[in-house]
Amino acid sequence: MPYIHAEFFANSFDTKVARCETCDVTKLNRGRSLKHLSKTMDAIKYLRHLALLAFSSAALVGCGTVPIAPANLDSQAKTFTPEPGKASIYVMRGGSIRGYSYVIKTVLDGRLAGSLARDTYQLVSVPPGEHDITVTSSENEQRQKLTAEAGKNYFFKVSVAMGWMAPRVHIEAASEEEGRRQVSGSKRAETTTYQ
Repeated sequence: MPYIHAEFFANSFDTKVARCETCDVTKLNRGRSLKHLSKTMDAIKYLRHLALLAFSSAALVGCGTVPIAPANLDSQAKTFTPEPGKASIYVMRGGSIRGYSYVIKTVLDGRLAGSLARDTYQLVSVPPGEHDITVTSSENEQRQKLTAEAGKNYFFKVSVAMGWMAPRVHIEAASEEEGRRQVSGSKRAETTTYQ
């Protein structure tokens, strides 16, 4: 590691510099060697570069956002009343810090339903019968199947975990109580029309 010039410290900190005759180490009046301060300065430079890299990465990634549905549709969805002759499927993503900037794509019966960001949910009204809900990331895909009955609500929660190179997604069924609680504290993301 390079030594920092003694005059730099003498001028910068207005302190006295002395050279030890026996061990040939230049010391400051507080007893710290220039070699020690050199290592400290290198560590500070390293931390500054690391902080700059983290800030730059965050700026490039940004926060994951999705189009939010109008407030009246959000309020209507939170009544938990399915359309006549249909079932309601709620796909929810909580507010976990893991993967907070990652947007998750949701697919219903092979068609893109929309995307979920942190603290959002989607509501899709479907006819009774077999349905397939899929969430995808660049590293994996998870699927849940259900047989929907008219007049019922179905809740699925989506979570994100660290993967090998990118976030991994997970989807699982949630109870009606848990689903209602999470939907009530989230915003409705826009979904494509499902026919």
